[in-house]
Amino acid sequence: MSIYERKKADGSPTGNYIMELTFQGVKHKEASRDLQKLTDRQAAIIAGVIPAAKALPPAPVCAVSRRYTIGDLRQDALTRWNDHKNPDQSIQRFHAVCDILGDDLALEDVNKRLLEGVLRDLKSRGLSGTTQHRYLAAFSAAYAWALDDNIVTNRPKFPWPKPGQPRKQILDADDEVRVFQHLKKTGAHDITLVMDFLLATGARIGEVLKLEPDHLHLKTGTVTFKDTKNGSDRVVFIEDDLMARLHALTLVGMPTYRRINMALHRARKALKLKYALTPHVLRHTVGTRLDEAGVGMGVIGDQLGHRSYKTTMNYIHVSRAALKQVSAKLSRKRVPTGGES
Repeated sequence: MSIYERKKADGSPTGNYIMELTFQGVKHKEASRDLQKLTDRQAAIIAGVIPAAKALPPAPVCAVSRRYTIGDLRQDALTRWNDHKNPDQSIQRFHAVCDILGDDLALEDVNKRLLEGVLRDLKSRGLSGTTQHRYLAAFSAAYAWALDDNIVTNRPKFPWPKPGQPRKQILDADDEVRVFQHLKKTGAHDITLVMDFLLATGARIGEVLKLEPDHLHLKTGTVTFKDTKNGSDRVVFIEDDLMARLHALTLVGMPTYRRINMALHRARKALKLKYALTPHVLRHTVGTRLDEAGVGMGVIGDQLGHRSYKTTMNYIHVSRAALKQVSAKLSRKRVPTGGES
């Protein structure tokens, strides 16, 4: 008889324990994450509390994984992102895929057909092939951890999407008004405030969600983002009214990353926007608007917290309004050709 912990290929522990026991000619094999439970069960079998004649037939380890659901994976996978510097976006994408699949679905039942359905749902949200790939990759990473822990024994074939055409990266001014009106109408006042702040600063959503009251300096009108993606603090200026409202929000707590994305997704769907509406799109929108206003590339980079000029260039797009201005500047009277009177 023995109880042992299943190990990964590199010898590290998985947290799963296996009990193997042959008693009175009957083999018992069970798996659990609860070591004490297996110890008590082994003792009960030997003591005759669980008669050998009525003992359960040996159960393969994978039988436990049949009861392991998407909801279980949500809980276990969260601990794996603890060591990541900026896990919020990966976790949000992972949760989005879990939402589509449903918490009650057994992880072993996830297959290519279901994952193709996930991609169709993500595509309907206006997400590009590249972004769809990132969502699926976050779920794939969590699935890989379940494989390492022997929770599941097989991996489904993931239908990785092709990159496709780049999606539209900026929010039109007219659509911006409509989105604000929709959010206010639905009572999402905290989301409205976060969106207002994002468009006023170009901040990363992860930076915003980490804001504390003492990061806002009312006297100087500045906000300090701590420990940003490039490893340093950054200061931005905002207007007094926005500062007061934002300070009040930090006192009661910021909305979650997931709730913000869902609110923007619902607004996009309700308004029938033909491009994605995410916090990152708002960041691209700020970069583009600053460029159109004649702000230098170096200043834009400082505002967005970029180290590289090339990175800032990726945040500059051509808006519909700018194209109209170009058309107006190039307009001229039509010159008659020789065949016209």
